Amino acid sequence: VHWEYIPFPISYLTRSENLFHFALYIKYENNKFILYRGKNIHISKNEITRLYNNNVRLLYVHKEDKKLYVNYLETISQGILSDTELPPLDKVFFLHFLATDIMESIPQSPNIDHEITRTKHFISCCDHILKQTPSLSGQFFRIRTTLDFTTLKSIHAAIIGLLAWETLTNLSTVEHHDLGIACFLMDIGKFKIPSTLLNKKGPLTEKDWKEIRKHPI
Repeated sequence: VHWEYIPFPISYLTRSENLFHFALYIKYENNKFILYRGKNIHISKNEITRLYNNNVRLLYVHKEDKKLYVNYLETISQGILSDTELPPLDKVFFLHFLATDIMESIPQSPNIDHEITRTKHFISCCDHILKQTPSLSGQFFRIRTTLDFTTLKSIHAAIIGLLAWETLTNLSTVEHHDLGIACFLMDIGKFKIPSTLLNKKGPLTEKDWKEIRKHPI
């Protein structure tokens, strides 16, 4: 049951009018999830205070509302990354979550332009946090998550591309971000290749290569 719910840090509750288009759940013992607030119901500051006082730091969103949740996070992203009171590692987890959703969405999205816009926003957020707190760059590589290898490597590549700004000082800001985007999307074609083929041990057959060549990006 646990994998059906996505963590929602209550620190995010103070960044909007606290009227969400998705339901919020609270977790009790034995991974039992109970509806805390239905869709489009206001959460007051007093309620947020009560949650903190009861040592509740996470609410949850059902996976069916993931898109609404992601849209909300992208809307408040600058506020999250600029918050000096939010633990730096929380910001890294936040960016990992956005990156994962982009990687999952691109291969099946009917509107690739929208996903590219989201990718640009993600790279801009990464650039912002790296300039704000340069020491965080190492956290992107130390963090241990359940992300698949391709997504994790893509995030790492994007960070390396953005850090290259320090040596490629002749790049404009647009070119700098384009480098980060290119690094992030370098393996996007892998998402169209069966995992059995990607993880195959031993040499590839001509039939295998024919499938791989369908996805040159």
